[in-house]
Amino acid sequence: MSDKKWTRRAALGLIGVGAGLFATETSGFTTVDTPRNADLGTSPDPNGLLGVTNTDKTVKAMTGEEVTLTTVTNRFGLDFDDVSVTLGEDAPDFITNVSAPNSLPANEDNGEAVRVGVSGCSTTTTEDVDINFVASGPDYRVEFSRTFTVKCMVPEPSECPVTVGDTAKDGSEFGEGDERGNNGKVVINKGNTGGEVDGNITINSLDIKFNNVRVSGNITGRKITINPNTSIGGKIMASNSVKINNNSVVCGANGKAIDADGSVTISGSVNGDVHVGGAVTINPKGKVQGNVDAGGSVTVNGVINGDVTAQGSVSGNGTITGNDPRKQSTEEEEEEEEGN
Repeated sequence: MSDKKWTRRAALGLIGVGAGLFATETSGFTTVDTPRNADLGTSPDPNGLLGVTNTDKTVKAMTGEEVTLTTVTNRFGLDFDDVSVTLGEDAPDFITNVSAPNSLPANEDNGEAVRVGVSGCSTTTTEDVDINFVASGPDYRVEFSRTFTVKCMVPEPSECPVTVGDTAKDGSEFGEGDERGNNGKVVINKGNTGGEVDGNITINSLDIKFNNVRVSGNITGRKITINPNTSIGGKIMASNSVKINNNSVVCGANGKAIDADGSVTISGSVNGDVHVGGAVTINPKGKVQGNVDAGGSVTVNGVINGDVTAQGSVSGNGTITGNDPRKQSTEEEEEEEEGN
C-alpha cells in the first residue's frame, strides 16, 4: 500500500483497530467519526489519505476572479457521498464564496477542486483564510480545517497613452445635470459609461469622482477624485483639490498633468508636471514623472522624478531626483553648526 490507495476493507479494518495505527497514514484530517469514534492526529499532506494541496503556497487571484484554492483527493478506500466546505469565521472580506464538489469518490487520482470567489479589494492584499471541510458516508464522517493564504490582486492601470474603443461614451455628454443627488458630485464609473469615455470632461461647478474607468481626454472640475483602476489620458484641472488613489494613472498633456488651486494627494502614477496652489502629498506608492510646484508644503514618501519648488517646507523619506529642497535645508543646517 505504498501508493496510499486503500480498499474499502482495509480502510474499515484500520478504523476498527483504532486511531494509533491510522494516525501514521492519514495526515489529512482532524477527526473521523465512526461507530468506534476514532480520533486522529493531523498534519497538512497532499499525499495523505485525504490529501489537501496548497497549504504551503500563496494562491493568487485578480479582483472579480474565481480560482482553485486547493484540490482534495480521497485515497480513503471509502466513498464520501456528502461534502461540505465553509469559510472560517475570520475570513477576509474580499473572499465572497467557496464552492466544492458534492461528493468524493474513493481512490480518485486527480482529486476535486475547491474554489473561492475573490472580489472587493481596492488594493493588492494578502490574507490567510481558514476553510472547514466535512466529508461523510453512510456510517462514517471526516472533519478537518486548513489555513490557506490568498493574494487578492488589483490590476495595474494601462500605460499611457489611454486609448478607447468606438463604443466609448462621449465626454461632452457629462454636465451639471449628472449630479443626480450624489451630494454635489458627478460619479463617472464603469456602470454609467461601459468603462470608457472618449474626449474631455468639463463640469466646472461640481466635484467629480472616477471609479474603474478609462478617459482619453482632459478633466476639468471643482474637486476631483481618481479612484483605483482608472486611467486619465489627459491632464486634470481643478478649482479645488485633487486626489489620485493607488492603481490609477494620469497621463497628462503637453508635459502638464495636474493644475489645481487646492491641495493634491498622489498615491498612483502621474506623468507630467504638477502645479498646485496648496500642499502636495506623495504617498509611498505615488509617483510623479515631472516637476512639482506647490504654493504650500510638499511631503514626499513616494517618488518625484523631477524638481520640487515649494513655498512651504519639503519633507518625507521619498525620492526626489531633481532639485531637492530637503538637501539644501540640511546643507544650511550643517553650515550653521560649523559657524558656531
